[in-house]
Amino acid sequence: MKIGILTFPKAINYGTALQAAALYKILSERSGDVFFVDHKCDAIERSNSIFDLRSAANPKYTLAHLLNLDIALKRRKNFSDFQQKNMRFS
Repeated sequence: MKIGILTFPKAINYGTALQAAALYKILSERSGDVFFVDHKCDAIERSNSIFDLRSAANPKYTLAHLLNLDIALKRRKNFSDFQQKNMRFS
């Protein structure tokens, strides 16, 4: 049986990623053919962005994000690696 999971597994959020991976694993063990329906949500895409241009006019926001850019890039890579290893998308 094919099972398509419709959720937001690409959100850069630890709880979301772990819950989605756990659901995928359990369903895969019981059914075999499981995948995430790959869809885009503008709100999730905005929250995943490393730098929000709408807030760039605020100097404190800009400075804080520039100082933490390496952390944000590493976090994004870690989430991407986790998703590739533990999830399958349509």
